[in-house]
Order: sequence, then C-alpha cells, then structure tokens
Amino acid sequence: MIRESDHEPPVLGQVPAEAVGEDGAPRLGVYRGTLPRISLERAATAFQRRWRRKFWQYTAIVSPEVIAAAAVVNLGYVGLAFALAWDRREKRWLEREVLMPLAHGISAEGEPAESRFAYRGRAGHIVMTNTREERTIVV
Repeated sequence: MIRESDHEPPVLGQVPAEAVGEDGAPRLGVYRGTLPRISLERAATAFQRRWRRKFWQYTAIVSPEVIAAAAVVNLGYVGLAFALAWDRREKRWLEREVLMPLAHGISAEGEPAESRFAYRGRAGHIVMTNTREERTIVV
C-alpha cells in the first residue's frame, strides 16, 4: 500500500559552506541554495590552471510564446557562446553560435551566486548577470 506521506519531497538543508568536510570526505546530498565555489587551484600547476579550467553559465526560459536558451562557456583553449529560441506561435527556430579560439571575447567573473558572464565579438554579444538583486540576460 502506498501512502501519501511516502511521496513527500525531502526536506532540503542549506548548502554547506565547504564542499569537503573536516574529515576530508565530500559533503554529498541534496541541498537548497547555491553551491559555494569549489577551487582546486592550489593543487594545480600553472599549465593546468590555464588549460584545464572550465567556466560556464547556462540559462533557459520557457513561456507560452517562446522557449529560449543561452550559454557563455570558457574552456581556456576555446570559448563558446550561443543563443537559441523557438517561437511557438510562428513555429520558427532562431539560433546563433560562435566558437572562439583561446576563449577570446569571453569573460567570466564572480562566484555562482554573484556572477557575470559575457561574450562580446563581431557576431554580437551575450551578457548574463546573476546577483541576489537581479538575474538578467541581454542578447
């Protein structure tokens, strides 16, 4: 027999301030909130810091009129920016994608909860701002 209480969502705790506990074990679980920045920079060599870093911001918006998504990605050796939209009324697909060697034109600043990712180049621009006061996307 299935009871209604068997299907209640779990109570989510706040995200821990550190991803790794004092005992060295990762703090695995389901949490409510924004993850702290997890940095392995101290353990990385200069080569790894330049070529193995990955920063990205992705977002999607769904409404009765449109489904839209955008991303700004910096992988160190290459950058990617894209924006796409499906116009539900006109049944029309719009998209723009740009790849940039060495991530030229890409900027990524801040922590997950307070960040600004941007692409500016000949193909246009995408600016994604995420703060406690505002969340905006300009394409």
